[in-house]
Amino acid sequence: MTHYIASTLTIGLLTISTNTLGFMSNNYVLPTPDDTNVTQLIVKLAPNEGTANGRVMTQGALSHLIAAGGMPLEYKRPMSGGAHVIKLPFPMTSWQAQEFATALSAQGNVTFAEADRRVYPMAAVTPNDPDYASQWHLQDPTQGNPGAANLPLAWGEMQNANSITVAVVDTGILNHSDLNDNLVSGNATGSGYDFISSSTTYSNDGDVRDSNPSDPGDWNTDNNLCSITNSSWHGTHVAGTIAAEGNNSQGVAGINWTAKVLNARALGRCGGYISDVTDAIAWSSGEAIQGVPTNTNPAKVINLSLGSTGACSPSQQTAINTAIARGAVVVVAAGNEARNISNSSPANCNNVIAVTALLASGDLVNGSNYGTLADIAAPGVNILSTRDTGTQAPANSNTYSTESGTSMAAAHVSGVVSLMFAVQPSLSNGAVPAGNVASTIEGLLKTAARSFPVTSNCSGTTLCGAGMLDAYQAVIAARNFTVSNTNTGNTGGGGGGGGSSDVFSLFSLLLLLLPRFKRHYTNYRRNNT
Repeated sequence: MTHYIASTLTIGLLTISTNTLGFMSNNYVLPTPDDTNVTQLIVKLAPNEGTANGRVMTQGALSHLIAAGGMPLEYKRPMSGGAHVIKLPFPMTSWQAQEFATALSAQGNVTFAEADRRVYPMAAVTPNDPDYASQWHLQDPTQGNPGAANLPLAWGEMQNANSITVAVVDTGILNHSDLNDNLVSGNATGSGYDFISSSTTYSNDGDVRDSNPSDPGDWNTDNNLCSITNSSWHGTHVAGTIAAEGNNSQGVAGINWTAKVLNARALGRCGGYISDVTDAIAWSSGEAIQGVPTNTNPAKVINLSLGSTGACSPSQQTAINTAIARGAVVVVAAGNEARNISNSSPANCNNVIAVTALLASGDLVNGSNYGTLADIAAPGVNILSTRDTGTQAPANSNTYSTESGTSMAAAHVSGVVSLMFAVQPSLSNGAVPAGNVASTIEGLLKTAARSFPVTSNCSGTTLCGAGMLDAYQAVIAARNFTVSNTNTGNTGGGGGGGGSSDVFSLFSLLLLLLPRFKRHYTNYRRNNT
C-alpha cells in the first residue's frame, strides 16, 4: 500500500511540501551485487534557498538532524555548479536512488537531484565487417597509424545514441547492399533530390531536376567538355565513408552506423553549376526551394566534397549561412590542388569546417590544399568504402574500392560531427540557438583534435588545421558539453558550491523524504549484520 505524508517543514524561508511523494513504494527489493551501485546523490538547491536569516549549520545542529532521521546520512562535499554530494544511508539500487532523486527534483526549492552513479571506461568496439581490417583510417591511432581517426572508442560511446541525418551534396548515390539501410528512404532513388538543371551538359540521366537523385554515372566521352573519364561513383564512396552499415558482417564499416544519408545530387558529367550546388545546400538544411518538393528530412550535417577555384561566391555564402541559421554544420573538402585554401571555394567561405587530408603517418597528403583557413585534418589516402565497377552506367556490383583526397577527409569529419550530434541532444533540440550550433561543434571538434606528430610536415604550423581528427575525444567533448556554460552567459555558479546554511536546508529536505526509505534501510541492516 502507498501512503502519503501530509506535513510541511519550514526552516527560515525554506518550505518543503511532501504531498507529492505518494508514488514512492514501500516495497523493498534486496539488491543484487551488480545492482547495488548507488551510494551517493548529487543535489542542487534552487537559487537563494538555504540562505534565509543567515542560518549557520553547526556540527550540533547537523548531528541533531541526522539523529532525527533515524538513519546515517553524511554530507560529503560541495561540488562545481553550486551542487552538493550526499552519501546515502545504505547502498541503493539504481531504481531506488532514481526514485528518491525524482522525489527531490519535484520539490520547488530543488533545481535538480540525481543519482551519483558510477562511471566505467567504455570498451573499444571492433566491428565484425570483414574488410574493417583494411580500413586503417578508422582505427586506433596508437596501433601504428598516427593519422587514424580513433573510431573504436567512439563507437563504444554510442549506445542509445540518436539517429542524425547527413546530407551528401555530390554526384548522387547508388543502391548498395552495405549502405541502403542507412539512406533516409532505404534506397538511393527515393532518398533525396536531383538538383542538376542541365539535361545536355551534366546530367547523364537524360532529364533535368527530379525526385530521383541516384547516380547514373558521371562518365564523359567528349573532350570538348572536360577530360575523358569513366564514372567515379564519388557520392557513393563519400556516403559509405560516413554511414556504411557497421557491425553487419558485410564489407566495410562507416563512421556512423545509425546515421541517415540524404542524397542531394548536384554534380554530374564534368561537375556542376554553383547555382545547383547552392540550392542543394539550402534545401538539405530544410529551406524551401521554388519548384522543389519540401525536404522532410532536414540534415544536421551537410558534406561538400567538391570545390572550384576562386573566392567564395555570394550565392554560396548565402546558402551556407541559411544552413547555419537552421542549425546545420557544413563540412567542406579543402581541395586537392596543393595550393592555399584561400583560392578554393567553398572551403574559403565563412562558417564552414574546411578539412585537409592526412596520410596514415600524420603528414599532409601531397596535393592537399592547406592554409590558415584550414580547420582540421582527417584521413585522406587509401580510404576504403562503397563503390561500383561500372565504367559508365552502374553495374550494381555492390563492391568496394579505395580513394584518396580531401573529399574523403571531409567525409570523415562529417561522420564524426554526426556522432557528436547523436550523443548530445542539446545541439539539435533547440537548447543551443540554431545559429550557434555550427560554431559550438567546430570549437568542440578543434579542442578534441590530437596534435600532429613531431615528425609531421604539419607540426608547428597552422596550415593543416587545429590538429588531427579524433572521433573519441570529439564524442566525449560533445557528451560533456553543457548549454549554460556557452549560450546563456551564465557559468552555472561554478566554484565552491554553497555555504553552511545550504547544508542545513539540504539535510532538512533529505530527512523529510528519508522516512519513505526507513523500511528499506531496516531490511538492508537485517540482511547485512
